[in-house]
Amino acid sequence: MGVPKRNRQWLREIQGAYKRAAKMVARGEVSNLDTHQIAPRLAAKERQFDDPVEIETMVDAAIASVEWEASVDEEARGRYKFHFVSSYVFAHVHMGHLEELEADRLMDYINESWDLFDEYETAI
Repeated sequence: MGVPKRNRQWLREIQGAYKRAAKMVARGEVSNLDTHQIAPRLAAKERQFDDPVEIETMVDAAIASVEWEASVDEEARGRYKFHFVSSYVFAHVHMGHLEELEADRLMDYINESWDLFDEYETAI
Protein backbone atom coordinates (compact mmCIF):
# COMPACT_ATOMS: atom_id res chain seq x y z
CA MET A 1 0.00 0.00 0.00
CA GLY A 2 1.16 3.54 -0.68
CA VAL A 3 2.47 5.79 2.06
CA PRO A 4 -0.26 8.08 3.44
CA LYS A 5 -0.07 11.69 2.26
CA ARG A 6 -2.21 13.33 4.94
CA ASN A 7 -2.13 13.09 8.72
CA ARG A 8 -5.73 11.86 8.79
CA GLN A 9 -4.74 8.96 6.50
CA TRP A 10 -1.85 8.10 8.78
CA LEU A 11 -4.19 8.14 11.75
CA ARG A 12 -6.61 5.71 10.10
CA GLU A 13 -3.79 3.39 9.10
CA ILE A 14 -2.26 3.39 12.57
CA GLN A 15 -5.62 2.83 14.25
CA GLY A 16 -6.13 -0.16 11.98
CA ALA A 17 -2.72 -1.53 12.90
CA TYR A 18 -3.54 -0.99 16.58
CA LYS A 19 -6.77 -2.97 16.15
CA ARG A 20 -4.76 -5.83 14.63
CA ALA A 21 -2.42 -5.67 17.62
CA ALA A 22 -5.41 -5.72 19.98
CA LYS A 23 -6.63 -8.91 18.32
CA MET A 24 -3.19 -10.45 18.85
CA VAL A 25 -3.40 -9.49 22.53
CA ALA A 26 -6.87 -11.02 22.79
CA ARG A 27 -5.57 -14.27 21.29
CA GLY A 28 -2.70 -14.31 23.78
CA GLU A 29 -0.04 -13.93 21.11
CA VAL A 30 1.49 -10.86 22.72
CA SER A 31 1.12 -8.89 25.95
CA ASN A 32 -0.39 -5.42 25.68
CA LEU A 33 2.85 -4.15 27.26
CA ASP A 34 4.82 -5.62 24.34
CA THR A 35 2.77 -4.37 21.41
CA HIS A 36 5.50 -1.82 20.63
CA GLN A 37 7.57 -4.80 19.52
CA ILE A 38 5.09 -5.82 16.83
CA ALA A 39 4.39 -2.28 15.60
CA PRO A 40 7.51 -2.14 13.37
CA ARG A 41 6.60 -5.53 11.89
CA LEU A 42 3.09 -4.33 11.09
CA ALA A 43 4.50 -1.13 9.57
CA ALA A 44 6.95 -3.13 7.45
CA LYS A 45 4.17 -5.43 6.28
CA GLU A 46 2.00 -2.42 5.34
CA ARG A 47 4.85 -0.94 3.29
CA GLN A 48 5.83 -4.35 1.81
CA PHE A 49 9.27 -3.90 3.34
CA ASP A 50 10.76 -7.35 3.71
CA ASP A 51 14.36 -7.00 4.87
CA PRO A 52 14.45 -9.20 8.00
CA VAL A 53 17.68 -7.66 9.34
CA GLU A 54 16.30 -4.12 9.04
CA ILE A 55 12.98 -5.16 10.56
CA GLU A 56 14.82 -6.60 13.57
CA THR A 57 16.77 -3.34 13.82
CA MET A 58 13.45 -1.44 13.96
CA VAL A 59 12.13 -3.83 16.63
CA ASP A 60 15.34 -3.42 18.65
CA ALA A 61 15.00 0.37 18.39
CA ALA A 62 11.40 0.18 19.65
CA ILE A 63 12.46 -1.98 22.60
CA ALA A 64 15.38 0.33 23.41
CA SER A 65 13.11 3.37 23.34
CA VAL A 66 10.65 1.85 25.82
CA GLU A 67 13.47 0.55 28.03
CA TRP A 68 15.09 3.98 28.14
CA GLU A 69 11.81 5.70 29.00
CA ALA A 70 11.10 3.11 31.70
CA SER A 71 14.55 3.75 33.17
CA VAL A 72 13.63 7.39 33.84
CA ASP A 73 9.91 6.89 34.54
CA GLU A 74 8.81 3.62 36.12
CA GLU A 75 5.22 4.12 34.94
CA ALA A 76 6.26 4.37 31.29
CA ARG A 77 5.68 0.69 30.51
CA GLY A 78 1.96 1.20 31.03
CA ARG A 79 1.78 3.70 28.18
CA TYR A 80 1.62 0.91 25.62
CA LYS A 81 -0.70 2.69 23.17
CA PHE A 82 1.75 5.59 22.91
CA HIS A 83 4.67 3.18 22.52
CA PHE A 84 2.85 1.21 19.84
CA VAL A 85 2.09 4.34 17.82
CA SER A 86 5.57 5.78 18.28
CA SER A 87 7.18 2.50 17.22
CA TYR A 88 4.91 2.32 14.16
CA VAL A 89 5.60 5.90 13.12
CA PHE A 90 9.35 5.82 13.70
CA ALA A 91 9.66 2.55 11.80
CA HIS A 92 8.74 4.69 8.80
CA VAL A 93 11.70 6.96 9.54
CA HIS A 94 13.95 3.92 9.48
CA MET A 95 12.39 2.72 6.21
CA GLY A 96 12.95 6.17 4.68
CA HIS A 97 9.27 7.12 4.28
CA LEU A 98 9.34 9.95 6.84
CA GLU A 99 11.92 12.41 8.08
CA GLU A 100 12.31 12.59 11.85
CA LEU A 101 10.72 16.05 12.07
CA GLU A 102 7.75 14.82 10.02
CA ALA A 103 7.40 11.87 12.40
CA ASP A 104 7.45 14.19 15.41
CA ARG A 105 4.74 16.36 13.88
CA LEU A 106 2.71 13.28 12.99
CA MET A 107 2.97 12.08 16.58
CA ASP A 108 1.65 15.46 17.77
CA TYR A 109 -1.29 15.22 15.37
CA ILE A 110 -2.10 11.66 16.35
CA ASN A 111 -2.02 12.45 20.06
CA GLU A 112 -4.28 15.47 19.55
CA SER A 113 -6.72 13.40 17.50
CA TRP A 114 -6.55 10.12 19.40
CA ASP A 115 -5.47 10.43 23.02
CA LEU A 116 -2.58 8.00 23.24
CA PHE A 117 -2.72 7.96 27.02
CA ASP A 118 -6.42 7.19 27.47
CA GLU A 119 -5.81 3.49 28.02
CA TYR A 120 -2.96 3.98 30.46
CA GLU A 121 -2.65 0.88 32.64
CA THR A 122 -5.64 -0.88 31.10
CA ALA A 123 -5.74 -3.80 28.70
CA ILE A 124 -6.43 -3.32 25.03
